[in-house]
Amino acid sequence: MRRYLLLMLLLASPALAWAKSGTALYLCAHPDDCILFMNPNLYDDIAQDAQKVVMVYFTSGDAGLPFSQEAPKISYPYVRELAAIDATAWAADAGKRPISGDERTETVTIHGHDIDRVSYGNTASYFLRLPDGNMQGDGFELYGHESLHKLKTGEIDSITPIDGASAYKNWDDLVQVISGIIAQETTDEKKVTLHIQEPDTAKNTNDHSDHTTGANSVMEALTQRLTANADQCYLLYKHIDYAIAEKPANLDGAALQDKSGNFAVLTATQRHSLDHHDWEEGHLAYIARNYYTTATLPNGCDKPQ
Repeated sequence: MRRYLLLMLLLASPALAWAKSGTALYLCAHPDDCILFMNPNLYDDIAQDAQKVVMVYFTSGDAGLPFSQEAPKISYPYVRELAAIDATAWAADAGKRPISGDERTETVTIHGHDIDRVSYGNTASYFLRLPDGNMQGDGFELYGHESLHKLKTGEIDSITPIDGASAYKNWDDLVQVISGIIAQETTDEKKVTLHIQEPDTAKNTNDHSDHTTGANSVMEALTQRLTANADQCYLLYKHIDYAIAEKPANLDGAALQDKSGNFAVLTATQRHSLDHHDWEEGHLAYIARNYYTTATLPNGCDKPQ
């Protein structure tokens, strides 16, 4: 165990001197991915009062089921959003009294697209509500078999959010939206922490198409951001997803406790609204594990000048 903990510290070494202030962004394919694959980083960042934590969810993880904000007890994709919001609020409230009435939903316009932004305490969550692409990127019948993968490869010309919002007319349109969110949330900041799912399928083996394709859009958006603002420096975390289930457990103590609690809140919201929850063997295999690599963009920008 100690050998693997040491390995993680070495992999994360750029973060050791990175101040816990400013903005940390977590960009995830589905509403439970940040909690399952990016914790306890997510919990620790939210717990820092000086840190703004922004989560961006690309798809609803709808599994081809209908979306409705009017009938949460039968709308699986909307319940997944509510669960992510509840889990985020729980982390923000940890160690303090809940912030009564502080949760606020607004619609923001980014590159011509109206997107729901839910804020609570020092957190903000964006829900793009693109359709779940299914494991291999084939999509689901209810949403015309659209997927992020097909959009990136040009197999489809556009992709429409499952809530009926305006379609993303091509891959670059999506990249521009991600770039716009990063710009809006990190105005004038010199150092930004950013977490994504590992886009390299050789490292992130047997992964969901939404995980890796969503991460690819972030990498392209970062290229745009560095062109537009050469003074910004990004500390980039790239997290392994499903493949961590086969790796040795490397979380214990407070880290394991915090991640377990965060996921328990998410599943409790699912159980309250659905005859379903994800507190089961498959998902629990991820709880005691967190594997990632770090890099700075541009390379070495964290070094003193």
